[in-house]
Amino acid sequence: MTRMLMSIRGLICILALVLCSATTSQAGDYPNRPIQIVVPFGPGGTSDLSVRFLAEKWQEFLGQPVVILNKPGAGSAVGARFVAESKPDGYTLLLGSDSPLVVVRIMNKNLGYDLDSFTYLFGYASGAVYFVDKSDSPMKSMADVIAAAKKEPGKMTYATHGVGSLSNFIAEALWKETGVKIAHVPFKASPEANAAVLGGHVNLAVPPSIGDLARNGNIRVLAVTSKNRVPYAPNVPTLNELGYKTNLVYYSLLVGPKGLPDEVKAKLITAQQKAYEKYGPEISATLNRLELVPAQLTGEQAKNEMREHDKWFRDLAGQMGLTN
Repeated sequence: MTRMLMSIRGLICILALVLCSATTSQAGDYPNRPIQIVVPFGPGGTSDLSVRFLAEKWQEFLGQPVVILNKPGAGSAVGARFVAESKPDGYTLLLGSDSPLVVVRIMNKNLGYDLDSFTYLFGYASGAVYFVDKSDSPMKSMADVIAAAKKEPGKMTYATHGVGSLSNFIAEALWKETGVKIAHVPFKASPEANAAVLGGHVNLAVPPSIGDLARNGNIRVLAVTSKNRVPYAPNVPTLNELGYKTNLVYYSLLVGPKGLPDEVKAKLITAQQKAYEKYGPEISATLNRLELVPAQLTGEQAKNEMREHDKWFRDLAGQMGLTN
């Protein structure tokens, strides 16, 4: 019996060594096939376009194709959950941001993942939200907006791309700070919200992108929610500049499932660093064109940012009565 137990223990040890060796070998050979980055939104948006552009740079230093898989649904939770449940081998990654990692979890319980379900690799950009009105509106500043709202409480309206969106959160934070009531009119997407303000159906829109609307002079951009002015809209003041405390930036991150091997993490991070070393000016210019500011966050910094944002959004959601 003793010899049998010793034999079983020996076999277990050998099996463990074999498995460990296989895992190490796989991580050491990484990558030996295409890498997939899941975008939890539909194609064509700012986040999608930015990661498609960067993927072309990363693959040069990874030696394998980096392909994009759009997997929208459930407010971005479908794609996030898919990655959280994937094998932690570095071949299935996620374009992470405040929406799938924070906001959608506050709005919906039991999604099957949380902030600790991911390995945070790095953050590559930040974005902001705008307050805009029609170019011929009599409200030419945020001060005009607040004054008009106080004069006629509850009569003014603002449009966003949905209840519980980043835009909805930041607008309600500002209305709370200034003590005004402006009714929310949600739409399915930012273009619809922008069309509503252009058509005079609402007084304001709060989009995460302004694009050609501002360049063509169709809308007046009143303020941006970043802490500092953004390079792609240098003439637009920040809310903080205008004397308000409210501010918000969101981040674009690359994350993987929890438990990515250190060797895999190192190769992905190195690819990002080398891409910036070789293509830095081109990357910055492209991200600016997409209304993003280049950011170089470590994995730990990215995770800490998401934790801070989680607390901020969760507190505000409770005040707005949006938590489930």
